[in-house]
Amino acid sequence: MADAEFRISDALRSLGPALQPLLRWLNSEIAREIVPSECVDDNPAAALAQHLDRVADLTERLARSVSALNSDVVAYDQAGSADVQRAVDRMTSSVGDLIAGCNEARRLYATGSFAPAPPLVAGAYRHALAEVAQWLERLVRVLADPAAEIARLRQSGPPYQIDVVLRLTAPPQMAALQQWAQRQASQSSTPGLWGHLSTAILGWGLASAMLGNDCDCG
Repeated sequence: MADAEFRISDALRSLGPALQPLLRWLNSEIAREIVPSECVDDNPAAALAQHLDRVADLTERLARSVSALNSDVVAYDQAGSADVQRAVDRMTSSVGDLIAGCNEARRLYATGSFAPAPPLVAGAYRHALAEVAQWLERLVRVLADPAAEIARLRQSGPPYQIDVVLRLTAPPQMAALQQWAQRQASQSSTPGLWGHLSTAILGWGLASAMLGNDCDCG
């Protein structure tokens, strides 16, 4: 692909700068220190299960926002500034809800056998947010200078396809949470309570949310 053949639309050129405030906010929230201040010892299993259900719902919503960004801006030749703004607003709202859930989880703490669980739940949130931040950073960089990305890709040979896929992987904290819940269930006289929490952990499947395998920005 010759340099002259590679073009991006005006909408895509404006998308990168429009996403930069979201990226700055996200990075600042990931870096922000939050001291755990809310004890969940009254019903810790229910509180943790609620957060696991919530983060699954929020990541699904984020996936829909990415899909809408792809269809309404990236793959839509007639996209204009209003389409870009709507897509960015949806993305900001989805990421903002994930940030809010993460910050709430980071405020939780428990004592006794539940003490290890809240940090793991908060860590799972932050894992997802960090992957979103990495994707946004790459997307903004590629849209700012796609020719530079093509030049980098030439080093590995054709085809020159720009991959700007958001891939949300299963947080490593989930495996630790599952092991912890199984240990607690084996020692508990109330297995139903632990079954609810274990179901929430096992049910958290993070499917890949894509902004196109190939950013055909021409």
